[in-house]
Amino acid sequence: MLAPALDEEPPLLELCITDMKDPRFDPKDYTEYEIVLVRNRKNYVNAYLGNEPTCVQDTPSRGTNAGHWLRTCDYSCLQAQPKDWQQLTVNYAAPQQLALNCVDMFWKGAETLDGQTAFCGFLFLYNLLTGTIKCKIAMQDDSQTVAAFVGRSGVSSVLSILFHNPHLREMVPKFKDTRKMKLQTINGWTDENEASSPLDELFSTLLPILRSESECLLLFLPFGLVDWFD
Repeated sequence: MLAPALDEEPPLLELCITDMKDPRFDPKDYTEYEIVLVRNRKNYVNAYLGNEPTCVQDTPSRGTNAGHWLRTCDYSCLQAQPKDWQQLTVNYAAPQQLALNCVDMFWKGAETLDGQTAFCGFLFLYNLLTGTIKCKIAMQDDSQTVAAFVGRSGVSSVLSILFHNPHLREMVPKFKDTRKMKLQTINGWTDENEASSPLDELFSTLLPILRSESECLLLFLPFGLVDWFD
C-alpha cells in the first residue's frame, strides 16, 4: 500500500481524531499516544505545506503505572512467513566510509532500508546492532543506539525488537553472504545461478529465535502488520 503524497494528507488528517475531547474518542479504541501522533503529524504537514519554519509538537502524558514514558516496539516480523522475505531484494556492500557517514545518509533521506542509494540499507543496520560493524562516538561504541534511530518498515521490525531487547543480540545469527557471486544486490530467493540466498538463510534462522523469545520480549503499543518495504 502506497502512502499518500504530502499534499494529499491534509484532507485525510482533518477526518482524524486529534483531540481526546473529540466526541468520537473512545479509550477502548484509541490511546492518548495515538491521538498525539496524529496531531503532531497534522501540525507538521500543515507547517511544511505552509512554508512555516516551525510547528507545535506535543508529548503524551507520562504513564503513572509503569513509571516510564511510552515506547513502541514493532513486532510485526513475528508474524512473517517465508514468502514475505523470499520476495525481498536488498542492496548491500561493506561500507568503505565511516559508519556515521552512512547513518547520516539515512537521516537525510538519501538512503532507504532496501539500500537503493548507498548499498547500506537493512543489512548495514542489522550488522550495527549485532556487532559486525562498529560505530564509535567519542571513543565509545554506540553502534546499537545509532542503528535504532534509523528506518521504518516491515524489516525494521527486526531492528526495533533487537534494540528494545538487548539480550537477543547475542542470540541472533550474524549475516553471512554465502553466495558464489557476491554481488551488491541480494535477493531473498534462489535461482539457477545461486543455490542459496543469504537473506533467506538469515530470516529463516533469525525469526524462529525471536518467536521463541516472544513471551519475554519487552513489547509496547504494538503496530499492525505492514508491508516489508512500503
